[in-house]
Amino acid sequence: MGFDHFDYTLLQNHTGGSWVLWNNDNCHASVLAKENRAIHMLVHDSHKSNNILVSGVYAPTQTREKEQSIMVNGKSFTWKKRINGSWVFKKLDRGITRHDFAALYPNISVVHGPFTFSDHCPLIISTKLQHGRNITAPFCFQNFWTKYPHLDDLVTKSWKSPIKGTKMFQLS
Repeated sequence: MGFDHFDYTLLQNHTGGSWVLWNNDNCHASVLAKENRAIHMLVHDSHKSNNILVSGVYAPTQTREKEQSIMVNGKSFTWKKRINGSWVFKKLDRGITRHDFAALYPNISVVHGPFTFSDHCPLIISTKLQHGRNITAPFCFQNFWTKYPHLDDLVTKSWKSPIKGTKMFQLS
């Protein structure tokens, strides 16, 4: 998924495992503590020169007065499961922040990443301004493209370009 650092908590009775992934490009993160269903980290933002406590928690949401949901860019659902032959999608996972943190980072948003090895998709939290839609439209071949004289060269060049991400993402 393009991250150079990670940490995780183990599953408890086939449930509850959490992952936290990050890049040290604009911040430096260190894991302070790991519990049954939570990872607590200290993140130093090199742009704003401040420290932030970040917790990744696998637990039911309990909205408090000082908390607010983080705006979502992209798809709505974070969980999927096949039940009786049909796919069921739900929004079970959320990014939550405090009002003072949201004021410090007004462009904070969450992107629901691709489903990979879990029935939950990752929540990718960004403090940068997100432009446009973050949803990649499914590929749809148009028959008239075969009339384009440089189609072979274009396809060959496209297939040779490197793609970052998991092997499953690279195939999609």
